[in-house]
Formats: sequence, C-alpha cells, structure tokens
Amino acid sequence: MSKRKPGFGKQLIELHRWNAWIVAILAVSGLLLAWGALRGLGAGRIWIQQLHIAIGIVSGILILLYLPLAARHVKQLGKRPKQRGNLWIVLALLIGWLVSGVVLWQ
Repeated sequence: MSKRKPGFGKQLIELHRWNAWIVAILAVSGLLLAWGALRGLGAGRIWIQQLHIAIGIVSGILILLYLPLAARHVKQLGKRPKQRGNLWIVLALLIGWLVSGVVLWQ
C-alpha cells in the first residue's frame, strides 16, 4: 500500500460521502428527539440525545477538515456559479446547524 495522500477530488468525495451520512443520521435522530411519542422512552431518549450530540461534534470536525480544501474547491468551481452558490448554501446550512446545536447543547 502506498502512503501517498489521496488526490484532491478523492478527498472531496470522501468528505461529501461522510457529510451526507452524518446529515442523514442527524436528521433522523433529530426527528426522533422532537417526536412527542418518544418522550416516554426515558433512558432510551437520553441515549439518542447523546448519540445526536456526538454525531453533531463529528459534523463540526468534518467542517474543519473541509476548510483547508475550501479555497481550492471554490477556485475549481470558477465559472460554475450555480455550483458555487450551492456550495455556499450547504456551508451556511451546516454552520448554522452546528451553531444552533451548540447553543441548544449548552
């Protein structure tokens, strides 16, 4: 096995894949926590809440891992304004969700 670092595109693909799974898990666990019928679970609900918090922290770490790649990624999207706009919308959503999650957590 080579110790070479994967290419830029492969790094973005991996971050995108992990981010998609994490957002999906956070959405499901968030909906479960908001669902009134689960309020009676007691310890099970606490477990889901702790899992949701831990995965939210992992999401924040993924955002931090993306930041060094962001400038090159934006430059790569140069003449594609719709993709650049999509990138900024997704980043704004992720950062907004992270900040609101930290506020609710604390």
